[in-house]
Amino acid sequence: MQRSSLFLLLLSMACSQRANPDSMSEAVAMEREALEADKAKERPQALSTPKAGPSLGPSLDGAIAKAVPASNRLGLDLHRTLAASKPNENLFFSPASVAVALTMTSAGAAGDTLTAMRSTLHLPEAGAHESFGAMIRSWNQPNQAHELSVANRVWLQAGFEVLEPFSTLLTERYGAGIGRADFNDPSANQPINQWVEQQTNSRITDLIPDGVLDGDTRVVLTNAVYFKGTWKIQFDKDKTRPSPFWLLDGSSVDTPMMTLTGAVTSHHEQGVTLIALPYDGDGVEMVALIPSERDGLSPLESALSPELLDQWLTSARPRPVELYFPRLRLETSESLIQPMTELGMGIAMGDSADFSNISGGSPMQIDEILHKAFLELDEEGTEAAAATAVVVGVRSAGGAPEPPTVVRADRPFWMGLRDQQTGAWLFMGRILDPR
Repeated sequence: MQRSSLFLLLLSMACSQRANPDSMSEAVAMEREALEADKAKERPQALSTPKAGPSLGPSLDGAIAKAVPASNRLGLDLHRTLAASKPNENLFFSPASVAVALTMTSAGAAGDTLTAMRSTLHLPEAGAHESFGAMIRSWNQPNQAHELSVANRVWLQAGFEVLEPFSTLLTERYGAGIGRADFNDPSANQPINQWVEQQTNSRITDLIPDGVLDGDTRVVLTNAVYFKGTWKIQFDKDKTRPSPFWLLDGSSVDTPMMTLTGAVTSHHEQGVTLIALPYDGDGVEMVALIPSERDGLSPLESALSPELLDQWLTSARPRPVELYFPRLRLETSESLIQPMTELGMGIAMGDSADFSNISGGSPMQIDEILHKAFLELDEEGTEAAAATAVVVGVRSAGGAPEPPTVVRADRPFWMGLRDQQTGAWLFMGRILDPR
């Protein structure tokens, strides 16, 4: 299975002015002091450098707890907003990618714009960038059994100056490389698209269409998440058969339905069955929520919260299950301007936006937010652009063997990829039609 995800943020300004260090906000100054403090703590210890940034230092472990709730809550907010705007379409996106990119961007915000972004993104008053940086570094820890990588990069208009605290924060907290481009050039999107392809194993192509970048563009921030792994317990290829999948209108379509029989982490409550399938190497799992009723997805989506998901996951146990699950391949593309406006961040996209912590007094606003995701799920595993999976397979002990429970994902259902180590949802979405 494969899947890829990338988030693009464009910032434009009315005129270019040289950076004014005196405009640095108190929040940015505090973050700079925290960076220096972390450097002092980490100097005695040699740290390895994985693909997209420095490895996780012991002084940052505890900070991850601040980023995870923010990213997860934003993900469910965004899921509900997208689902309401597209009631008859599949949905798949990376909450982690969106949260990381927008939190990076919030480092340049000030005043009411920063307040709105913090509220919409559920960010803590202090330590957000430290926390997200620690979470990214934890995802980039090497694993022999699967590949999970998160990368960030920023492109600046040639000759455009940014405040040093802003650039330092992006490079040191987020591991973001910084490059230059001439956005007046119609081909300026090509190097960015090539970087995206490299980071996602060519699963995301042509992220930025021709004509999106222009002379008003000053900053492009990108985030890419990639995952590739095999199931800890694989589906039996010989048992995959065409079977009906029931659509919202009551009709059905034939789809390749995979079969797995064994001890599967599962839980049933309130007319919903949760199943969790891990990938080799542990730490990442696919979670699916399958309603008992064929039309039960909409009320499930309305009721979902981070607390409810955590409760169900905590209650899940390995049980004998005969699971039928559709083979999937999805590609999605979204502009997130309208959804993020509805969630409360509209000021960042309008004339009142204040991004003075990027370049001083230059008037800037977010012009576009583009998001693409790719998912391919088959009998062997998954390849994706941000993924988390955890699998537990334990047999019941003693007494007569418990007969397997039959679970059929043959109706619209919710799914996500979860990082078991941090509890962060790397991907989530819904399947209305597996074709």
